[in-house]
Amino acid sequence: MADQHRRGQRVGVGKWIAAVVLASSFAAAAQPVQPHVTALVGATVVDVDSGRETPDAAVLIEDGRIVRIGPRATVAVPPGARIRSMTGKWLIPGLMNMHVHLGLKLPGAAGAALVGETDPQEVLRMAGNARRSLLSGVTTVRLVGEDHGNDFALRAEIDRGEVIGPRIKTAGGDHRPDRRAWLARGGRSLRARPGGSRADQAGRGLDQDRDLRRHRRQSRRHLGGAHDGRGAVDADRGHPP
Repeated sequence: MADQHRRGQRVGVGKWIAAVVLASSFAAAAQPVQPHVTALVGATVVDVDSGRETPDAAVLIEDGRIVRIGPRATVAVPPGARIRSMTGKWLIPGLMNMHVHLGLKLPGAAGAALVGETDPQEVLRMAGNARRSLLSGVTTVRLVGEDHGNDFALRAEIDRGEVIGPRIKTAGGDHRPDRRAWLARGGRSLRARPGGSRADQAGRGLDQDRDLRRHRRQSRRHLGGAHDGRGAVDADRGHPP
């Protein structure tokens, strides 16, 4: 009888513990998930649109997005936020580089060292260049000609958070007619260079027509009419100025 009583007590205690754990789980699930907040305090923030400067500012970043900027005295930093002192520093919006080749192979010794580079090796090298771009303050890049769809692969990894890098807008590979072949065949060849046709690349997420046409207009306005030798910037060739 004593053994049965002790077993009954253990069963009762076990049920009580299970009930407490279950109730705690329900209570935790009912609580809203608190956002991760970082506060950058003490820097001078530059508004590049107006040219105004805000000294001793506070910048609140919630789950990776800036939610408020203002003088530190007027910005309430929520309890539990991670605070980073930026005293003596200057903050500006992220830079945008609109003509980038992350996989560029230059003539000479630098290019010669990359002869025989495989696509996986090139993507890894591009990832390193992308990381350096982001750490230098460039948060958006426009790729204007990469090999074999490596730009699409890198962009996907950055978007998934597997690789650190800026946002990528890409014009894909160079899909102009091969000019040497075109000349050799009397100007009638339409064979595209490796990288695929525009239609092929569009299926992989090509950031092209509309963005490139806008960039062409901006280039003419800001660069004094940049052109490709024919008097106009070609928005369909995967390599804007």
